[in-house]
Amino acid sequence: ATVTMRPGELIELTIRGRGFDPADNTVVIGPVTVTTIPSTEHGTIIRMIVPDRVTGTGGAPPTLWAPGDYPVTVSNRVGASRPATLTIK
Repeated sequence: ATVTMRPGELIELTIRGRGFDPADNTVVIGPVTVTTIPSTEHGTIIRMIVPDRVTGTGGAPPTLWAPGDYPVTVSNRVGASRPATLTIK
């Protein structure tokens, strides 16, 4: 998926697949990890909001996403997905 993110703008990301947990999936987008994400449609769809900023490290404040390609994975108690790519422009 390709998205254009602007400061303060939240993007809804829809991930389609199989084997998602009804209530407890972890989605990793590049450096950002979001936990306890539910799925719908019998474990085939995850909808989540992508934060507009990336958490800083070492006490640094959050920063906007840099343009680029970011791997996206979903994991739960059953296993992990193969990476997909989210492109931010």
